[in-house]
Amino acid sequence: MRKLLGMRHAQAISEFCWSLAPASRHWNRMILATRAFTIGGGTTEVQLNIIAERALGLSRDP
Repeated sequence: MRKLLGMRHAQAISEFCWSLAPASRHWNRMILATRAFTIGGGTTEVQLNIIAERALGLSRDP
C-alpha cells in the first residue's frame, strides 16, 4: 500500500513542480523517473490486486 500511495504522491509533486518551472531539466527528469518507478514496481492495477490478495484476503485473479 505504501508503494502505491508513495508513487502517486511522488508523481503529483513532480508534476506540480514542473508546472511551476516547465523549462527546468531537473523536473523533466523527475517526471520521467517517477513514471519509470511506477512501471518497474508494477502498474496500479497490479498493486491493487496485490493489496486485495494480501491485506483483504481476497482470492487471486484467474
